[in-house]
Amino acid sequence: MTIGADAVAVPRRRVAFWLALLIVALSAAPARAQDSDQSRYYLHLRGHGSSPFTDVHDLLGASVGVNFNRYWGVEFAVDGFERRLERNGRELGEYVVAPLVPQVRFRYPVFDGRLTPYVLAGVGAAFTQFNDRKAPAFGVSVDTPASTVVGVLGGGVEYFLADNVAAGVEIKYLIAGDQTIRINGVSRSEDLDSLYTAFGLRLFFPEHKRAAPIEAPDGIPGRFYIGIQAGLALLTDADSMPGVELRPEPAALGGSGNYFIGAVIGADLGRHFGFELMGGGYEVRLHVPGRGSVGEEAIYTIIPQVRARYPLLNGRLSPYAIAGVGAGYAEFNDRKPPGVGLDIDATSWGVAATVGAGLEYLVASNIGAAVEARYLTSRGHTIKIADGRTESAHIDAVLLTVGLRVYLFDLRF
Repeated sequence: MTIGADAVAVPRRRVAFWLALLIVALSAAPARAQDSDQSRYYLHLRGHGSSPFTDVHDLLGASVGVNFNRYWGVEFAVDGFERRLERNGRELGEYVVAPLVPQVRFRYPVFDGRLTPYVLAGVGAAFTQFNDRKAPAFGVSVDTPASTVVGVLGGGVEYFLADNVAAGVEIKYLIAGDQTIRINGVSRSEDLDSLYTAFGLRLFFPEHKRAAPIEAPDGIPGRFYIGIQAGLALLTDADSMPGVELRPEPAALGGSGNYFIGAVIGADLGRHFGFELMGGGYEVRLHVPGRGSVGEEAIYTIIPQVRARYPLLNGRLSPYAIAGVGAGYAEFNDRKPPGVGLDIDATSWGVAATVGAGLEYLVASNIGAAVEARYLTSRGHTIKIADGRTESAHIDAVLLTVGLRVYLFDLRF
């Protein structure tokens, strides 16, 4: 694949959990929060887990765009999701679909611009890929098209939490038609038309009603935020699970960087300290010598952590350090052909800990862009292969991420 499919075929992150954090903000919008008649650029981040009503799973998406005036705008949207490819009622594997679509967006702000319904439409291309084959597809050849022309129709509604931050829900219908798939050389048609929803945040630049700096003279003892992170997890010990070697995923960046996605909710308390709850995950391959890659191991962590900051430039630039201890969960999944007939028990809870540092820059009074490096360890796990003993295991990695923190509201005491 040249673009899209490998990137979106990242481990299952259960991404819906961080988007649910938006609910926390709905009661916190200040009176000045509203849409604008003026031209503004924006970044739209969205996602959803699995819908019980459509065959769409693990949706992630982003758009960059511009509002020309009160009603009209254009954007370039990139989405990625998975469908389940089946034969005779049995799942063969995952079919990744990654649409890249220029779109026109028409919106109609109401309630003094606090609420903005909109519709959108566009034509573009979608890249596709079959991966993560299941047991019924072991030894079966599956050939799918690499790309196809698609159209998109959709709409949504957004509620402005601040002058430059809106939370909302969006629904899209992807028009892709029938695609020809060959299974063991036999052609069949697969309908790729897909209906999907997403929850997200739209961040506008520039601010039209700039708030006071975070380090204003009167002080801001409490400032609450939500955030997201994305980046790479670099394994530090390939032999930390007895009987197997930990190896990067096939889609790993540069052959070693497993994709990591995380979310955070927290508060800065005073000028220098704060607390946050960080959750996230990544996946690696389990390689058994003499057999090959037998499956994947997902590592999820949720960690309460302390954040120490040292604001500079009137609070706009903040170097910081983080540390915390929480819970880790390791799960064996997506068994591969070399693992057929091999009993593997590698799912367990453990204790996770992290320490690291980062640099955050306020691109707006309430939006911080950050780069971060931290060491993440998850200890106390177990693994048992076939009739062997249950062995202790751990998984360690260095995380290199970029992220955003969106500050929702302040409390002054």
